Amino acid sequence: MRIACLGAGPGGLLAALLAKRSDPGREVTVYERNRAGDTFGFGVVFSDATLDGLGAASLLPGWPRTTLLAHLTRNADALVNLLTWARTGVETPMYASSGARDAGIAQTAALPPDELRAEFRLSQARLAAGMPGGEALPDAPRWL
Repeated sequence: MRIACLGAGPGGLLAALLAKRSDPGREVTVYERNRAGDTFGFGVVFSDATLDGLGAASLLPGWPRTTLLAHLTRNADALVNLLTWARTGVETPMYASSGARDAGIAQTAALPPDELRAEFRLSQARLAAGMPGGEALPDAPRWL
């Protein structure tokens, strides 16, 4: 059976991973329209003006902007783990545990604003590099 997943967002990657895991003999192809290194759509991009306002409250009750940005930062790294799992077949969960997830977010949120902004940008670069067609994968549309 041949399966084509359109889009390398979370849904497309999860569908491809589950299809391949349930039957390793399947031919699973993931197609992504964005260029290597693009982080819009799947990734999250904030302007410098938004990143400069980290001290302000977010619209989510109990979630300062620093916590929100820390969550997105650690989630990008967790998605790299899923991409690694999909690419290699080696089980690589998003997080070692829910406690490790929460601790990583809290530790990242406590960084000084300049370091938090830099870590966010680095996490997005790691995510882009791990995407199909990114620097960490071969330049071929069929990667599973």
